[in-house]
Amino acid sequence: MILAQPLTLDFLVRHYRWCMVLGAILLVVGVCTESFGAAGIFLVALGACGATFQRWRREPGLWMLALVFLALFGPTYLAFAYHLADEMMRGVVAPLGALDFVLATVVQLLLVRTLLTIARFNFLLSRRLRMKQPNRSEHGKLIQSNPISTHRRQASRDRHL
Repeated sequence: MILAQPLTLDFLVRHYRWCMVLGAILLVVGVCTESFGAAGIFLVALGACGATFQRWRREPGLWMLALVFLALFGPTYLAFAYHLADEMMRGVVAPLGALDFVLATVVQLLLVRTLLTIARFNFLLSRRLRMKQPNRSEHGKLIQSNPISTHRRQASRDRHL
């Protein structure tokens, strides 16, 4: 299935620092070996998502941020893939370039699954909470029927007269 397991997301949220540290190490190794370090960049992005979505089960509205991250990291991965394909066509692939690309692809798939899962779950949470809240017309009726607010409105009218 496309969506990730909630336990996987909880693990990512708890251990996001390790993704960022490992990503930084892979990025340095990629730069030193001239393999570009795409896997490191996407591991840092995965760690950033883990840090950002700490409250993905409780805070409504995070689904929009998950879709923004998806819109940012999807084209970024496509640019890396295009860059590597162009290098392969020219025959100038770095020694660890293919391994870096495979690792970046695996991490990107995990990132996409994570963001889609958070977006779906959090959207349903937001919709459920929105349905529980009274809409504005009902809210106005509740305020009008409240004896304390009615008394305050009447007192306010009397002061202005």
